[in-house]
Amino acid sequence: MSVKIREGEFAPYGKCLYISNDCCEAAVTLDIGPRIISFKALGGESFMFTDADKPMTTDHPSIKASYGKDAYRFFGGHRLWWTPERLPETYFPDEDPVAYEVSGDTVTFTPPAQPSGVQLVVAVTMDADKPALTIAQKVINTSDETRRHAAWGITQCRAGGVCVAPQNTRECSPLANRLFVHWCYNDMLDKRFCPGKKYITLRQDTAATQAFKYGINNEAGWCGYVVGGQMLYKTFPFAFGDTYPDYGCNFESYTNDRFLEIEALSKEIDLAPGEAVDLVESWQVVPVGDSGDFDADIDAALAALK
Repeated sequence: MSVKIREGEFAPYGKCLYISNDCCEAAVTLDIGPRIISFKALGGESFMFTDADKPMTTDHPSIKASYGKDAYRFFGGHRLWWTPERLPETYFPDEDPVAYEVSGDTVTFTPPAQPSGVQLVVAVTMDADKPALTIAQKVINTSDETRRHAAWGITQCRAGGVCVAPQNTRECSPLANRLFVHWCYNDMLDKRFCPGKKYITLRQDTAATQAFKYGINNEAGWCGYVVGGQMLYKTFPFAFGDTYPDYGCNFESYTNDRFLEIEALSKEIDLAPGEAVDLVESWQVVPVGDSGDFDADIDAALAALK
């Protein structure tokens, strides 16, 4: 197989760069973002949510005062953010053209530096032989003072699917081996959320009236989003001894009535001026069966990866 890279349009977001091989394709925005606005197996439907029909924004007076924009627009797809999340710094309206550089099968996307003292860099490498890509993400401290940051990869997935993440299996009795972090708006009896014995699932429901978000210390370093008979399988780092955001989470998932997010977080470290923190994710499209036994179907899909 060979990797193909070309410019094209992705309505209504303007110019994009299409990166593909013989079995999958990704599209990355160039007029805004960047966002990985589409990722799919060839002939299939993209896993990504897009807000083209109903733009999703965060409105706050501080955004207008700081950046001259009325609101931050999310656009959908996958984006690189940074922690700690705060207004207006994290919500910089990234609506300017994005520079890119091609080196072999890797494309590096560099948006303008943010005025708060952060530079984001996203490098996408398409696998030549399977429906998979690697995303190397970097948050650089461009301020003149030491800052504490983590890199935060947020993937907004289309409606109708289920997020799956593994329970930790490390034996350390009588000590605990896992944590669950919940946000203030959660209903702990929400039927979309199921922390099972082996897998944790969160279901997207277009009829939902309330958002839900949780975070965990995902020691296995993977999650998936299952929709339409396929799973977007994502891997990301976890290391004992590292400090992670939100009380120790390297994985979080959020859902509302429009989409579901699968979110990977890097370690949180102090960055001197010019230093960076990195987050590398690997994505793959994996077929998933529908036997009626969800855990068994996920087991079979994971076994096929080996």
